Amino acid sequence: MGRGGTGRLVWRSGAALAAWLVAAPARAEIQILAARITAGELWVLGTVDAPETEIGLDGRFTARADSRGKFEFRLVYHPATCIVTLRAGAQERGAVVGECGQQGPAGREGPAGAAGPAGHAEIRTVTGPPGPPGPRGETGPRGETGPRGEAGPPGPAGARGEAGLRGEAGLAGAPGASGARGDAGAPGEPGPRGEAGPQGEAGPRGEAGLPGAPGPSGARGEAGAPGKTGPRGPVGPAGPPGPRGPAGPAARTPAAAARSPAPQAPAASRPAPAAPAEGDVY
Repeated sequence: MGRGGTGRLVWRSGAALAAWLVAAPARAEIQILAARITAGELWVLGTVDAPETEIGLDGRFTARADSRGKFEFRLVYHPATCIVTLRAGAQERGAVVGECGQQGPAGREGPAGAAGPAGHAEIRTVTGPPGPPGPRGETGPRGETGPRGEAGPPGPAGARGEAGLRGEAGLAGAPGASGARGDAGAPGEPGPRGEAGPQGEAGPRGEAGLPGAPGPSGARGEAGAPGKTGPRGPVGPAGPPGPRGPAGPAARTPAAAARSPAPQAPAASRPAPAAPAEGDVY
């Protein structure tokens, strides 16, 4: 079909649309004011009796009427038959689109062309922007425990936490080995002298020690009272005759012997007191 035939078809469609709009009764709820292809878009303008009503176009596009019932479509859409169907609630209205070239029937298949040269397989993909994350799936079954990995380096020491409650005392462990003796510390200051305790009982008498060196002779004490005469001892054996003494004085007369006093016996010497032994109590 040439350009002249297409123009006549468009003119006839527009004339039929105008005649239809004029012949439509005034009580129709959907009114079409304009429907044509302009500036590369499908433009449909109309009104509906019920304001704020949703209008559908070919079951693919929707628009909502304003408070006065006016609605408008501006779509990048080309109807194949140059006729659109509008629906508002239970009402339905068709409209012919002006300046619309109707799609003709499919032509016969042409002859196959000559085979072209073999091309090189080349696949190029362009990474598009990441899509929105999908819904989270259900948790799958737990897998088997894998082998234990190597220990990582120790992390930095964290802040010291608060001291916990003191636990119960555990069982006493075995005594450890004695450690090395430490150095003697500095002597402390002498403490205050305590009160004297009660005198303890006398201990057992110890063994006599070795005799000490004789001390100096003390002053001679007073002569003690003479003791009782002991029993007479046995007569000892006769000693050997002593040497002959010097000749005595001439014999005196009895009168001279009576006048001269009798010789007194020398005083018996008392033995020195023994030195006190160690451990004696006086």
